[in-house]
Amino acid sequence: MPDGPRQRLLTAAMELMCERGVHGTALTDLLDLSGTARGSVYQHFPDGKSQLMTEATRVAGRWLGAMLDDLLATRAPADALTGMVDYWRETLVGSDFQRGCPVLAAAQAGPGSPRSWLRQPTRSRAGPHRSPQPSAPSHRARPPRTLLRSRASP
Repeated sequence: MPDGPRQRLLTAAMELMCERGVHGTALTDLLDLSGTARGSVYQHFPDGKSQLMTEATRVAGRWLGAMLDDLLATRAPADALTGMVDYWRETLVGSDFQRGCPVLAAAQAGPGSPRSWLRQPTRSRAGPHRSPQPSAPSHRARPPRTLLRSRASP
């Protein structure tokens, strides 16, 4: 089943944030890449590009969190960290350093950009290594990546 306009817009936003950052991502580029009509943006994201980029950042964060959860479920914490480093190395080198992290792009965008999501609880998670999509709520307590961060801190 093909993705609907909302999912295509979110996927396009994440792709363009990886390559251009938040401010470098134009609405016309989002529409072109997603193959959606301008009205679809405002139908699914009434506050426009800002809401779309905020939601795309949330989805990307959940996807990255799920990837780390998968690594921690199958590896020791140090090996899971090595797996994340390997993923980002492959992403950066494979794109000739043209692609980065969409969550970092949102964080670097500055005031008035999609940052408030960091303070809001997450209710759904993306499936492991799939195209990031909202899914059913997780019933686990705290994600294991919190432990990895605390062990990696000095």
